Amino acid sequence: EAAEIDGASVVQQFAYVTVPRLRTIFLTTVMLSTIWTATNLQFVLILTRGGPASRTEIFPHLAYETTLMARRLGMGAAVTLVFVPFLVILIVLLTRRMLRPADE
Repeated sequence: EAAEIDGASVVQQFAYVTVPRLRTIFLTTVMLSTIWTATNLQFVLILTRGGPASRTEIFPHLAYETTLMARRLGMGAAVTLVFVPFLVILIVLLTRRMLRPADE
């Protein structure tokens, strides 16, 4: 309302007032969605089993297929060890974002 009184257009109100307020919500949603999607093995197994030509392959499914189906324990462990640091970084970023005071 203050931006409208100051003479800002609708686009300017959206760009300079609405979007900055939604940024925190958007970032939190994207990080949580990424974490939950990256760890949901059951959906891939039930629906597509990795999909046509591995289009729906995710790291947990790749580790599962490599370790249990192909019986390559070392390679399956390596896949998991590559994936875990990325997941930890996402969790740390999300935790910092959620613990940050609201006025920043």
